Amino acid sequence: MTNTLEQTAPPLPRRGALRLLPLVAIGGRWGKTTTARLLEAMLQRHAMSLAVWTDQGVWVNGRKQRGELIPWGEALRTLAGGEIDLAIQELDARTVVAAGLPPATYSLGIITSFCGNDRLCEAEGRALTERQAQLAIARAINPQGALVLNADDHVVADEGDQTAAELIYYSVARSNPIVRAHLAAGKRAVTISSGMIVLCEGRRSQPVVSTREVAIAIGGSIVFQVQNALAAVAAAWHLGVPPTEIAATLCAFTSSPTGMPGACNQFTIEGATVILDRFHDAVSARVLIRGLRKVPNRRRRIVVLSEAQLPPVNAPEIGRLLGQSFDQVIVHHDSIQQGGAPAAPAVAKALLTSIARSKIPPIVNGVADESSALARLLQQLGPNDLALILATDRRLVLRTLMTHRAR
Repeated sequence: MTNTLEQTAPPLPRRGALRLLPLVAIGGRWGKTTTARLLEAMLQRHAMSLAVWTDQGVWVNGRKQRGELIPWGEALRTLAGGEIDLAIQELDARTVVAAGLPPATYSLGIITSFCGNDRLCEAEGRALTERQAQLAIARAINPQGALVLNADDHVVADEGDQTAAELIYYSVARSNPIVRAHLAAGKRAVTISSGMIVLCEGRRSQPVVSTREVAIAIGGSIVFQVQNALAAVAAAWHLGVPPTEIAATLCAFTSSPTGMPGACNQFTIEGATVILDRFHDAVSARVLIRGLRKVPNRRRRIVVLSEAQLPPVNAPEIGRLLGQSFDQVIVHHDSIQQGGAPAAPAVAKALLTSIARSKIPPIVNGVADESSALARLLQQLGPNDLALILATDRRLVLRTLMTHRAR
């Protein structure tokens, strides 16, 4: 069974035979960088040489390059010459729509998310650009390649119609109807069964690792991180990485504060777990906060944020989520000192009013700036606390947290 599944993964395209570069495209509203970095780690464990371009820059074999366009062009020339094995490119939706993508260029594509089936999100103006970009990515996958799609997001799942490439779906539930139909047709999917990440092809399956052991998901509680892991697993499986190496990477990989600043970075300080992240909108806030609420054995839950970060339309919903999920909220006003616009009084009022409406509202502390907010948090942290920091100045927050972690 194990050998059969592993042998279904095709080898990397041969340049001479297919004239197709081993180039991976990653798109989606959320999760692109985490998926790219996790896939990179799996391939590095498999002793492959790589170039990676994310929103944080270009890396070649783990070394960050100066600039972006010039080093990426050099990386592609090196890839064409066979000096590196594979290149991974995170694609920004606005850039894709503005510049377009050449058809049938990528040997592998991954689309992580659209709106998570949230109708309000799907109605936003930004959603149209994201949708156009994702369709362009699907069409840019070579028919001899593969496209990995999130079956839990119905818009993403439908994008398989745009390509003749092999489709590999992933889902947190094996009962997902798209996954079930796909497997019934004898095709491949990555899903979860009895708490295990499982490689599936038709009726055959092979467990890889327990979701509780996925380091970035904090014991499997953070569902969107589990989904990012599934996306990377599907891509690595297609590229021929053995399940044992996939499992080892999932158990060891964490969100690097240098390579992925502000992307659910985890720190352990004074026995507490501190997470640095950011809210893109109410949908991403809901997914993150609900995940943190499931993290077991926590004494207190504390959040640090500035109300000036919040879009006015999202403040009431985010306030409701914070009020239901945290024991203490530390609010600061540092956007003024950072050169940003102060929050409108209505935004602050909507946030605080929604927090106060909780059945058991948390303690709310207001401080002048982000430095003061961090100082208050660090003074109060104790063993088994869980803290979420939504940074205004990521450099300040990272420097502070890394200094305290090193003590």
